[in-house]
Formats: sequence, C-alpha cells, structure tokens
Amino acid sequence: GGATTFTGAVTVASGGTLSAASDASFSNTVSGAGTFSFSGDATFNNSVTIASGGVFSHTTGGKTIKFMENKAVNINSGATLTLRGGSTSNLLAIDRVGSSGQWSLTMNGAYEFSYLDVANSFASTNVYATSSTDHTPGGTNTNWNFTDTVTWTGNSSTNWGTKANWNPQVVPGAGTDVVIPSTTNKPLLGSGTIIKSLNLSQSGSQLTLGGDLTVIGNISNSGTLLPQAYTITCGGNFDTGSGTF
Repeated sequence: GGATTFTGAVTVASGGTLSAASDASFSNTVSGAGTFSFSGDATFNNSVTIASGGVFSHTTGGKTIKFMENKAVNINSGATLTLRGGSTSNLLAIDRVGSSGQWSLTMNGAYEFSYLDVANSFASTNVYATSSTDHTPGGTNTNWNFTDTVTWTGNSSTNWGTKANWNPQVVPGAGTDVVIPSTTNKPLLGSGTIIKSLNLSQSGSQLTLGGDLTVIGNISNSGTLLPQAYTITCGGNFDTGSGTF
C-alpha cells in the first residue's frame, strides 16, 4: 500500500503491536512497551522511546530508516532494538532527518545490528554492528564499531545462541567470522546455522553440534570439532591441522 503519516504522538502499550509493512512517517513522539515492526522506509521526526518489554524491529534490506537529528532514540533497560538488513549486498540504511547533526542512540537494553549502512549517529555507549558499513568512515558515527569477527567467551553458558557468550555480544550469522578459543564453557550449537568462517584457534577449543552447520568460507581447526549426527558443509578450505574431527 501507500505511505502512512502519523501526525500525533504514537504510544503502543505492553501487549500491543504497531506493524507498518509500507512506508511510514511519524511527526511526533513514538513510545511504549509494545511491539513496533517496520518493513518499508520509516522516518521519525521526533524522539523514540522503547520501554522495558518493548521491541522495535526493522529486518528488511534495501530500505531506509531516518531518525531526527539531535533527538534521542531511547532503548530502555529490558527493551530490544533489532535492525537487520538482508545481506551484505542488501543493507538496511540508517540515517538522520536533517543536514548537520547526529541522531542520538541511548542504549540501555538489548540489540542486534547486522547488514546495516549507518550514518550520522551518536551512540551513548559502544555498540557493534556485524557485516555492516560505516557510511562515512572516520566521520559522522560515534561509538559505533563495525566488525565481521565475533569471539566465543562462554561468559554466560554453553549456549551458542546466547549473545552474552560472545564478544561483541551478537549471535553469529552468515556474515560473521567465528573464533572459538579455549574456554571453560565450550559452545553447543543448538540448531542449524550459517556462518562466514570458523576458527577453533587453540588446542583446548571445542565446538559440539546440535544442528547442521554451514560455513561459507574456510574452517581452521586446532581444537576439537564434534559434529555428532549433524552435517557440516564447508564452502572453502577445511584445515584440521593439529585438531580433532
């Protein structure tokens, strides 16, 4: 359908949902503890505040989200912000409304950032975007970190799918180079996953599969790779070196 313009303040309470499949523009504030889901271009001309329990998500590549410069996007403790494009060739663009300032991200909740093209943003704390692009390198983004590599820490558990077990705290995906060193909590992959590359970097490294694993690029194994009854598909070189498979 056509674009939708919201002229008044928009509030979505806990349990409620605002879902915009087409382009949407918001003239006033947007807030609440409900679910905010976007698929088209979205423009926010005032502040955005997602309260505890709330979810704000846009997961469609080839679209653009714009937040008003010098206004805050507040992700409160207990809230979640998910911004994810489709692939490295189908990014979700994030930029400002305006011409000279930065849009402000105050991040106190959880987030997932991947396959993004980010411009003109000031983040209140370090945030990490995987398989993403700094639109103006060294220029208009503050406290944004762009990386394709995530390293297993096991700080929380053995669950591959728990963000707190990775540094930076993002669950690996198809654009991610994965490094697994020797740790006390060794990762268990619980379901089918696609990653960019895999490096079991030390003799004490270990990965146990609980689902199929597809590695687009290379696998380097200096530790122990336990496929169990599951399938490993490697699109590049498989070097088991001093490791066990």
